[in-house]
Amino acid sequence: MTTQSLNPEDFQNEICDDATILIDVRTPEEKGKFWYIQGTDLFLDMHNDWFFEDILKLDRKKKYLTYCWHANRTGYLINFMKNAWFEYVKDLSGWTENWEKTGFQLIKA
Repeated sequence: MTTQSLNPEDFQNEICDDATILIDVRTPEEKGKFWYIQGTDLFLDMHNDWFFEDILKLDRKKKYLTYCWHANRTGYLINFMKNAWFEYVKDLSGWTENWEKTGFQLIKA
């Protein structure tokens, strides 16, 4: 399995690949108050009882990028997906704070 954190530039390049699925793992409260990255395919709340069931329904051969507010949830998610034999999962290094500082756009909710 390929796992690692990507800097904002590399993360953006991965998002541009149509085969990549972008997962936001912030809470609904965070989504309602803040922003998200354009191109996000899935908004999954790790606090939902069915969160891990939803993850296990995903195609393990596809490419996934994940992000959250402070990378705590993405780290946990990546470990879960690694143990579930997903082939390619990466997260945004430095959280979304670095995303915006680098000059990439966030979509305000």
